[in-house]
Amino acid sequence: MARAKLTKTLVETTPAPPSGRDFIWDTSLPGFGLQITASGARTFVVQYRMGGRGSQTRRYTIGPFGKPWTVDSARKEARRILGEVADGKDPQTARIAARTAPVHRDLFEDVVADFIERDQKPKNRSWAEAQRVLRRECGAWNGRPIGDIGRRDALDLLDAIVDRGSPTMANRTLAYVRRLFNWCVERGVLNSTPLAGVKPPTKVVPRDRILSDDELVAVWRHSGVIGPPFSHLVRLLILTAARRDEVASATWTEFDVERTEWVIPAARSKNARAHALPLSPQAVAELQSIRRVQRPEGAPDFLFSRTGRTPISGFSKAKARLDGQSGVTEWRLHDLRRTVASGLARLGHRSEVIERILNHAHPGGSPLASTYQRYDHAPEMRAALEDWGRHVERLLEAAAKDSSNPRETD
Repeated sequence: MARAKLTKTLVETTPAPPSGRDFIWDTSLPGFGLQITASGARTFVVQYRMGGRGSQTRRYTIGPFGKPWTVDSARKEARRILGEVADGKDPQTARIAARTAPVHRDLFEDVVADFIERDQKPKNRSWAEAQRVLRRECGAWNGRPIGDIGRRDALDLLDAIVDRGSPTMANRTLAYVRRLFNWCVERGVLNSTPLAGVKPPTKVVPRDRILSDDELVAVWRHSGVIGPPFSHLVRLLILTAARRDEVASATWTEFDVERTEWVIPAARSKNARAHALPLSPQAVAELQSIRRVQRPEGAPDFLFSRTGRTPISGFSKAKARLDGQSGVTEWRLHDLRRTVASGLARLGHRSEVIERILNHAHPGGSPLASTYQRYDHAPEMRAALEDWGRHVERLLEAAAKDSSNPRETD
């Protein structure tokens, strides 16, 4: 059994034995050595005892000589392993445990990450919502192999969401989890889905909430008490009937001041089509107000941003404050779209024009109409939104005569 300080030259030039294997043990680190077989293969090893002298000798293979195992890197690894032995940890046991542990990519959270990147981002413009729901609602499954998650686990999860008073979220969670498991079957991660035949926990009743004129005024005025950026976001929702995330993620480059037009790009539009939305004078005034409150130095391209790099998110706290200030309850920001649509109808504007403003997938009522009816109703859309802006302005002026405005923050 030879002993010498292991060097690159020594490892490369030591001849192979005629048969069997030879060992050269490093004199600078006891227990670290090189194994050479008759075929010429050179492998770094560590020899150790668990329990001190008199106990059985064990041997741990670091790896073959060559990338990544140079003499120095192998010696460093041997020193780490011998340190574990000194702490009473058997490296062989750890290696066996690692081999029998679930494959990292099959853990729930890693499958979700793969699902979002490979399936949702290319196909679903609302992929961020899918990611948020799967991470937040299904977080208890993290660390588990996805193949171990069964029907009972899913039902218990959905029941817990319903029991906390969020039946709609339970339905949404089921939809995303079902899509995830179906994708796993397609990819060969699972042989079958445990969600076959599982029905939504609750029946979703379509929302029909429309804010009255008095409620709309209260929301507008008291949003000013809360202050920017939430106040500006709410007011642009009222004046444009755009979707919440379309406004929240808007950038200044999307606005043409001269044409008083906002072009929502296809990449951010729910129906994957660019949407040119005329801006009323009231909407333009709101944009100018946003410009005034933004810091002039290094102002972000986003209309609403706390970091300068990403748009704002997380509206629940500000919305709860607005409800408390205004006294208007049981409504969502999305209900403002329905409120504007109803208001435009009351003002006498045609349904197809309102549908164009809302940027619904099939304005006119059917895919056929969408395919062959190419007129964009731009003049009518502008007239309608300007009419709506004047209507909101009249409501606010009338309310101002009846009571003093709440103190607003710029």
